[in-house]
Amino acid sequence: MKCYCVVDFRAPLQEMDQPTPVPQGAQVLLKVRAAGVCHSDIHLWEGGYDLGQGRTLSLKERGVSLPLTMGHETVGAVVSAGPDAAGLR
Repeated sequence: MKCYCVVDFRAPLQEMDQPTPVPQGAQVLLKVRAAGVCHSDIHLWEGGYDLGQGRTLSLKERGVSLPLTMGHETVGAVVSAGPDAAGLR
C-alpha cells in the first residue's frame, strides 16, 4: 500500500510502499480517501512534545521508531474485515 511516512524527524514526508496489513480479530482495513493532520501529528513529525520550561519529551528516547505513518483522523471505505468485525455496511 502507498503511504507517506516520517523517515527523519522534521524532514519532508516520503512516499513509501508498505505491505498491506491483513485485519485480525475485530479490525478493519480502510481505503483512505482523506486524512486530517492534527496537532499530535505535528508533534510526531517534530520528534517530540514541548513540555514547557525548556523540557521536551523525545519520541526517540521513548522508543518510537521510524518510518512512521501519521494520521488517526481518517475517512475511507472498508475494503476488508477481520473475522470478529461486526455491524459493517
